[in-house]
Amino acid sequence: MAKRQSKRLGQTSLKFGADTYRTGAQQRLEDSRLLRCHRRFALSMYSSGLAVEGMLRSLCCLKNTEFDERHDLRKFAVRVGVLGLLRQGRDEDFVALVQAVAKSWRNNLRYADDANLERFLRATGSLRSKDTLKRVCKDYLDDCGCVLRRCELVWQRSRKKNSRKFSNAGSS
Repeated sequence: MAKRQSKRLGQTSLKFGADTYRTGAQQRLEDSRLLRCHRRFALSMYSSGLAVEGMLRSLCCLKNTEFDERHDLRKFAVRVGVLGLLRQGRDEDFVALVQAVAKSWRNNLRYADDANLERFLRATGSLRSKDTLKRVCKDYLDDCGCVLRRCELVWQRSRKKNSRKFSNAGSS
């Protein structure tokens, strides 16, 4: 019975591509907003960072579906640049923006309670003595939203470029 069940589970795998990562990222950011409203700060911050990871993965998938950055937001941001998705002279701050978000995010935040989150944020310098967890979480969500908006611009620009390539190829 266990063999049959595991075989069936293996046949129903999830398929991920640029569109799936993109829509999933947008949903995770919305989840983060809802979690923050319900004072679930650790999970809200985790979900915000996950949204950034998903959007960066979507950008990588526009050029190449294979990547080995695991959950390292910094490496994903650099990869987006290496793939030629960023404009020279105009997108220099993109990697820095992602790095700022990455400073306060770890993949294992999904297991953290608010006390652990608070200790982690103090250790990284993201939560100072006069800050509240609620405010830091809101600021983090805003920063992640900013990254997603920037990724969306890169996404749209890349899609336009690809559609022009295909239309020019078809007219020759």
